[in-house]
Amino acid sequence: YENLAFDYYCLQPMYGPDFAQNTKATIAYCLENPNWRLSIQAHKVVGIP
Repeated sequence: YENLAFDYYCLQPMYGPDFAQNTKATIAYCLENPNWRLSIQAHKVVGIP
């Protein structure tokens, strides 16, 4: 994706039973690859369907 001319690259963890682990992995990836930004679906994090 980095070959495409976007201003921002956003990555979000997959929601589900492994959300905590997926979030940790996503954060680690974003920290190691500063072109990527962490994105979340806030409504799912706070429990709104």
